[in-house]
Amino acid sequence: MCIQLDLKNDCFEISKRNFLDDYANHESKEIDMTMSGKYLYKYPKFIINYLEFCEYPTHKNVKELIEVIRKTKKIYEKEIIIGTGANGILQNIVKILFRDGGNLVTPYLTFNQPEYAVTSMGGYTKRVYMDKDMQISISNIISSIDEETKMIYICNPNNPTGIVLSNEEIVKMAYSTDKYIVIDESAIEFSNKEDSLYEGMPDNVIIVKSLSKAYG
Repeated sequence: MCIQLDLKNDCFEISKRNFLDDYANHESKEIDMTMSGKYLYKYPKFIINYLEFCEYPTHKNVKELIEVIRKTKKIYEKEIIIGTGANGILQNIVKILFRDGGNLVTPYLTFNQPEYAVTSMGGYTKRVYMDKDMQISISNIISSIDEETKMIYICNPNNPTGIVLSNEEIVKMAYSTDKYIVIDESAIEFSNKEDSLYEGMPDNVIIVKSLSKAYG
């Protein structure tokens, strides 16, 4: 279920979906977890220091993590920001860019948390139609951008289709507009594509990574 406005053309349709539209009417199912303990013996015993278990990372910890990321990914010039998960970073980007409303441009089938965040900020989403083979249409994305567009969101590889855009396609899209393009690479390690060319990306590209997927 999604709330659709009247505006629609050959490239996209307008949506103001939110989390409740998709999940509010789903009946909750109880899950019997009594058997799960049967398999716990396979996992190693962890020794937990409960005094430190819930501590927030210090500024020193954050700086050390940023340096590890720089060396691992060979990022020397671009700024690195650490947040509370990829979703937390995406939501903060939306809060900054959509303070005065506006629209998000994103593929029709993709990870929808940014769309929900935009709706909560009073904006709306242009869900851009994909090619017949479920490829993300760069031309449709570009032609859907207008003066009210605050952000283009691309999940790469796309969730749920698994399609991967090349660095060349991302750069081409970035040079076609001055709007912010957010590339969500949370699952890039599970594809056969290398990370984006961080140092070679235009300044209007924001790349979001996740430590809880492949590095979890």
